[in-house]
Amino acid sequence: MESVLISESKFACNGAVKIRYEHVPSKNGQNLIFVMGLSIDAFGWSNAFLKPFLDAGYGVIRIDNRCTGGSSFVKNWGKSKFDLHDMAADCVAVLDDVKIDAVHAVGVSLGGMIVQQMAISFPERVSGITSIMSGANVHLFNMPLKSYWTFLRLGYVAAKPRKLKGIKKYTAINTQIWQVLDPKNIDDTDVEWISAISKYQCENHQMIRPDSAPHQAIAVLRTGSRYSGLQQSQIPKLVIHGDSDPLISVKNAYEFEKRIPNTKLLILKDMGHTLPKRYYLTMFEAINNLIGLPR
Repeated sequence: MESVLISESKFACNGAVKIRYEHVPSKNGQNLIFVMGLSIDAFGWSNAFLKPFLDAGYGVIRIDNRCTGGSSFVKNWGKSKFDLHDMAADCVAVLDDVKIDAVHAVGVSLGGMIVQQMAISFPERVSGITSIMSGANVHLFNMPLKSYWTFLRLGYVAAKPRKLKGIKKYTAINTQIWQVLDPKNIDDTDVEWISAISKYQCENHQMIRPDSAPHQAIAVLRTGSRYSGLQQSQIPKLVIHGDSDPLISVKNAYEFEKRIPNTKLLILKDMGHTLPKRYYLTMFEAINNLIGLPR
């Protein structure tokens, strides 16, 4: 089986925080950074998802957020009191390390919030954003009951395979998380990719760190709503959301389009809170078209 890496792992520093990333240089002059969601490392962006971008010549950067994967993890993040601005600064540290001035930033869930914050805090480093199954003012205390039930199920899944060890444990957790987050697309699960990243994670680091979730969730709370800041932003924006998302309601996508200028909206039928294989090309085409718009 081919390596799960798209390039060798490198590290950038934002102060004392080290961020692991992979980088494939651009062939067409355009660059993208892909930012994953709560507790998930860079491999939430599968190689198959990234392939159309690489084939089109885009420069691709895939990062582990702080608290996940090979990036810095500190047990007591409460002492540092980091927020989404700091997590956006982590992305900028990576851009500095690869000497790229500006990128189109793509984020999913928490990653969507981070790229929104990049557009607010570092507007000169962002040429456009794509926010997938996210929102500009989503946090633990304003979500519908259905979302809390999903969180409880995810916690159960993470704790359930205690008797399993090694690759079997990682594979079971990764597969069951997909099934909780996107029950209508279970048949579209990329089993080969899950097996490959589970092997890599077992040998190198964890993908799912339940202990990182509270720190990242509190970072979202500390930051507050991004609507005011985004309303001042004129860069192109794309919002992608599934109409069956059990974690972050699709209502957030409609609200974003309504309130934020220069926003295009793409609603995907029966998609939950994952990136189903059947929509890889659809999402690539939407992002590619957005980048091709006049600035």
